[in-house]
Amino acid sequence: MISLQGQSYAVTEIIVVDDYSTDATGEIARSLGAIVLRPPRNTGSKAGAQTFALPHVRTEFCMAIDADTALAPDAVERIMKPLLDDEAVAAACGFVVPRHVSSIWERGATSNICSPSPSTSRSRTFSASR
Repeated sequence: MISLQGQSYAVTEIIVVDDYSTDATGEIARSLGAIVLRPPRNTGSKAGAQTFALPHVRTEFCMAIDADTALAPDAVERIMKPLLDDEAVAAACGFVVPRHVSSIWERGATSNICSPSPSTSRSRTFSASR
């Protein structure tokens, strides 16, 4: 959340879905000013949590970012540029590259993120859409 709050392109609303986390995600997000939503039961997936949140979005654009992702200070500005420059553009995305790789499993995930073949890549991304 702190990386979202410090963006060069102002983020007007942050919604966090507390999908029955056990690490105080909801309390921390609320203390930092986010709107915290909690579904009636665990949705079972990131897609389920995003689907639960979509009816609560009140802005023209929406970004989906994992709770443990820290964005570069200009990430939102850079991902918004194609959306703002051309109304025909409906969505844009960027890759999340790990800063710290401490295990062989994380190293494998990094290789996937850098892979040029989307069909074999299991990379994490963040996205924005209208």
